Formats: sequence, C-alpha cells, structure tokens
Amino acid sequence: MRRKLLWGFGLGALVAGLAWTAAWYGIAQTIHTRIDTWVEARRAEGLAAAHAGIAVDGFPLAWRVRIAEPVLSGAGAAAWAWQGEALHASFGPFNYRDVALRFPGEHRVAAGGGALGSSWRIRSERPNGRILLHPDGRLDRLELDLGAATLTRLPDERRFQAAQVLSAVVLPRSMAPADGRAQTLAVTLIVEALSPLDPPVASFGTTLSSLKLDLLTKGPLPPGRFADALRAWRDAGGTVEVNHASLRWGPVDAEANGTLTLDAQDRPLGAFAARWRGYNETIDALQAAGQIPPWPAAGAKIALNAMARQQPDGAKQIELPVTLQDGRVYVVGLPLMRLAPLRLD
Repeated sequence: MRRKLLWGFGLGALVAGLAWTAAWYGIAQTIHTRIDTWVEARRAEGLAAAHAGIAVDGFPLAWRVRIAEPVLSGAGAAAWAWQGEALHASFGPFNYRDVALRFPGEHRVAAGGGALGSSWRIRSERPNGRILLHPDGRLDRLELDLGAATLTRLPDERRFQAAQVLSAVVLPRSMAPADGRAQTLAVTLIVEALSPLDPPVASFGTTLSSLKLDLLTKGPLPPGRFADALRAWRDAGGTVEVNHASLRWGPVDAEANGTLTLDAQDRPLGAFAARWRGYNETIDALQAAGQIPPWPAAGAKIALNAMARQQPDGAKQIELPVTLQDGRVYVVGLPLMRLAPLRLD
C-alpha cells in the first residue's frame, strides 16, 4: 500500500513537472509574441519602437526577459525618446503585473524643445526599476532607483554626478476630456548630492544637496511643434500642480506647494505656499551678487524676520506666499527678482 502511494505521488509529481515545464516554455514563447505585437501596435500609433533581439530564461520559477538595444520614442510634441544598451525584466507566476526591471549599460533620454528641451546620457551603479501594469496590459506606474548615477548633458558633453536618483511616473487610467482639468502625468523625482553645478551666486557652492519634486500635469499636450503645443496647452488652461517641492542648496533650505503655468509672454506664472529656512543668508548672498537691490533686500529681511517662527531645532522658519507674476518673483508681495521669458522656439 505504501509503495503504491509512493508510486502515485512520484507519478503525480512527474506529470505536474512536465505540465509546468510545458506551461513555462509556452509562456516564454508567448512573451516573444506579445513583445513583437506590442512593438507593432506602438508603430501603428506613430511611435518608434524597436529592439535587436529578445531572450527569455529563468526556468522554473520565473521568467527573465533580456531585450537588446531597445528604442522607444514618441510622436507627440514632447518629442521624448529613450535608447538603451539593454533592458532586463523579470516576473513570477503570481505577480505578472509587477515586473522588476534593470537597465544595464548606458542609456539616452531626450524630451522637449527650446529652453525646456534636454538630452542626456545616463549610466548608474544600480540601474533598477519596476513597472506595474493594468489588467489590460497598459502601463500604470514606472519606478526607477538608479543609486549613484553619472549624467552627461548633450550635446556639450558636460558631466554631472549624483549620489542618488529616484523617480516614479504614473499614467492616468483613462483619457479625460481634452481640457486643462484632465490629469495627464504624475511625476516624482528625488536627486541627492548633484554636482558640479554653476551656482547663481558663489556662496551657494557647486553641489546641490537635495532636490525633491512631486508634480501632477493637467491638460493634454496637443500635437505639433513643441513651442506651439506648449502655448496651446497654456491657453487651454493647462497647469502643473506642484504637490511638493523642496530644495537644499547652500544657504537655501525651502519647500513649497502650488500651481505653475506660463503667462502670455512665456514667463513662469504661479502661486505657492512656501516654508523657508536660511532666508536671511539667501537674501544676503543674492544681494552681494547683485541679484537683488539693497533696499528691497533690507525690506524683505525685516518683513520675513517679523513673521518667522522658531523651530524645535532652534532654526527660524518662515511660511509665506510666493507668486510668479508679470515677469517677477514676489515674496509677501515684495518684488525680489526678475524672470525672463522661456526660450521655447
């Protein structure tokens, strides 16, 4: 009886193993087909999508997909593009919509135009990422954890180093009506110890200690030339909702939240609630560099010190409104510095 049970268990395990092996290889082949189908679908939408080959391994408990030389670029006004040496993705049988990513080698990213356009080469020590997919296969969320990274700006080949780069991008579940209220993209970015930078004044130093952004864009960017599309987005009521922004650079230790867009002359236009430490030192540095005239600087310091509150660590912090309007930055209604129009064309 015991021998029959052992034979039964052994036969069952063999059948299950063969069935799982067949299922694993079947899914591996499906991965090839689905990637090729996805690439063709993106091309039909006007996007450029290509690769130099796909390999799948990871048997028996996972699927690891290696894509050589992936390329993906958009057809819209944002003119975004990504090209990499390789992309590695892996997932298990019970979390196929939660995909771990790696981005080995060097990657190029580009987007935008005019003063808002940029193109970069990126190489990181820990090129990790993660994507979450909707049940229908559409991208829900992309997360990147690059660790220490080397960022090379193109075309001047200027190189920057960052001790840490973290980012997350969330796409809307469905397209809302094409007006300024439609949520189109949510972005989170954290950069630590970025250098060497050109400081606005020497006392700021060449290393930005920390930058954190949590943004939500509203209003779709229409097709066409980037400058024209951005102005059409503005005219339709498009905004950037800054849920949280913080900056630590030299004497500056500030955070804020508010709304940002462009005015009719392509200058930043917005209103923010700010919390600011190191404001006396910052104003002194800007005045010494000729960025702020003496009398507005003195008046700003008097007003800010009158409203400041002492924090538990002994530092003074001021909570105040900051507005960007008519080509100027106003703090508590006092003009501090001018804002030039963005070079969109």
